[in-house]
Amino acid sequence: SSTLMFIQMAVSSGYNVVYSMLFEPGVVTLAIGMFVPITLGLVVAAFVGSRARRVMREEGERALETAAAG
Repeated sequence: SSTLMFIQMAVSSGYNVVYSMLFEPGVVTLAIGMFVPITLGLVVAAFVGSRARRVMREEGERALETAAAG
């Protein structure tokens, strides 16, 4: 559900940037200034989260193999 929230935030931010470019060009720099770090933050969070889950899954599998072998 948090992923869905992030996607909705990113979409609405993107919409705001496009709207500003079309109708209020003076606001574009402010909108892009907010949009870029938010988007980068989401990408980094998604990457780190998927990496952490993979590491935890591998550790869990290793523990099961050790228990089965022992």
